[in-house]
Amino acid sequence: MVNTHTHTYFVDSVAFSPDGLTVAYGSRDNTVRLWDAESGELVRTLGAHNDLVDSVEFSPDGRILASGSHDDKIRLWNVETGELLHTLAGHTNGVTSVAFSSDGRTLASGGYDDTVWLWNTETGKAVYSLSEHTGAVKSVVFRPDGHTIASGSSDKTVRLWNAETGELVHTHVHTDGANSIAFRPDGGMIAGGGDGWAIRVWNSESGRMEKVFTGHTTSVYCVAFSPDERTIANLSGTGGFGGDRIQLWDHETGELVRTLTITDSGDNAAYSPDGSTIAISGGLFGPVRLWNAENGDLVHTLKGHAESSDWVAFSPDGRTIASGGWDKTIRLWKAIYGDMMRTLTGHAERVTSVAFSLDGRTIASGSSDKTVRLWNAETGVLTRTLKGHTSSVESVTFGYDGRSIASGSSNGTVLLWNRAIGEIVHILTGHTAGVNSVAFCSDGRTIASGSSDKTVRLWNAETGELVRTLNGRSSLVQSVAFSSDGRTIASGSWDGTALLWE
Repeated sequence: MVNTHTHTYFVDSVAFSPDGLTVAYGSRDNTVRLWDAESGELVRTLGAHNDLVDSVEFSPDGRILASGSHDDKIRLWNVETGELLHTLAGHTNGVTSVAFSSDGRTLASGGYDDTVWLWNTETGKAVYSLSEHTGAVKSVVFRPDGHTIASGSSDKTVRLWNAETGELVHTHVHTDGANSIAFRPDGGMIAGGGDGWAIRVWNSESGRMEKVFTGHTTSVYCVAFSPDERTIANLSGTGGFGGDRIQLWDHETGELVRTLTITDSGDNAAYSPDGSTIAISGGLFGPVRLWNAENGDLVHTLKGHAESSDWVAFSPDGRTIASGGWDKTIRLWKAIYGDMMRTLTGHAERVTSVAFSLDGRTIASGSSDKTVRLWNAETGVLTRTLKGHTSSVESVTFGYDGRSIASGSSNGTVLLWNRAIGEIVHILTGHTAGVNSVAFCSDGRTIASGSSDKTVRLWNAETGELVRTLNGRSSLVQSVAFSSDGRTIASGSWDGTALLWE
């Protein structure tokens, strides 16, 4: 075993040269390092990137190394000399994957901007870009004959493209994000693995899929659907001090899939958009922590709040986390590093809830100071203060149209706001105790609210009228969430149960 310990941050990507003599590492310290595979000695450090390097790949002849970075650039390097040959600019968000064609003349790249780009490696010029994906492209690969490109995306598809024309040939649908894809050496089959546990194999010519390899005892503090809709996560534990375990349930069967024991209590849980990470607010005693949703490993501890944190939320692209705390601040964190980016100040009392708009440009925060505040997510500038609540704001969420905001209060009311002008559209009354959670249905027509009065209530978002009251709880409802198709509502309660309604 050869140890190579020179990077100052985690290594995110690794590749062997075709002859097996050199290993390339891409790291979160923004560098690429080349190592002698036999001796373990550092050969060269390539340091032109301005953000973490997520992908490295050698050309088939081993003479060129391509590196893709979250600085939105791909760089081509002369392996022997370390000279930077070309900087390929075209992606508008981080580059996740790079792949050479079999003759080395063409490079394919995928990125968080949902696109696939094709590049001429001799000139460094873009040949074309492919924009059919609706989610981050996590993996790109050439068929061995060089005629076809495959791309796997968080939009739950693997797409096959004609490498010469850019024409879409086949779309294979995953039940979860397609993070990794590979051709069989003869090119006849393509396998795709996603965020879930199944591996699917398709015939790359016909597009036909060939094979698929495939009870609570304490209070529930929060419930959330995974982005792929296959799993429901809840945060549970002994009442009063937050949850100490994450339980993952199969949405279809209702069976408990996994229990992740966490080291500190938490009050709120949120999935990252790709479903790989669960963020837990610090509860009464601790900081925000990020957990690997698959194995339960602690990924990052976000230290910055002077007191405990009540709420966490991921930005839609998964790159930023917002947390609200008892120290009256909202803090923004870089999800990958765990570094704090910015602190938003302005609330006069503790921040109870935070939410991102669907375009990721605006953050809404609710506070015990009875206000909802809107912030520019990029600059941290306060853009509007919504005043109208007469009691502490306990929950806040954006409508799917981006024009509406709903906020729930400790006095049992839900206020519906026109975001553009900052005025109250409807006051929803009916709960007899505080509203702990609010959520919009994806069609924008219905709002769900969960309350300490042990009910979930459904409201017509256009008229403000009460549509239905869902009973069945023996304790307060802490959290509500809609499935993405709007057909299912999940709620978590201090009675130790998570209930689903169709």
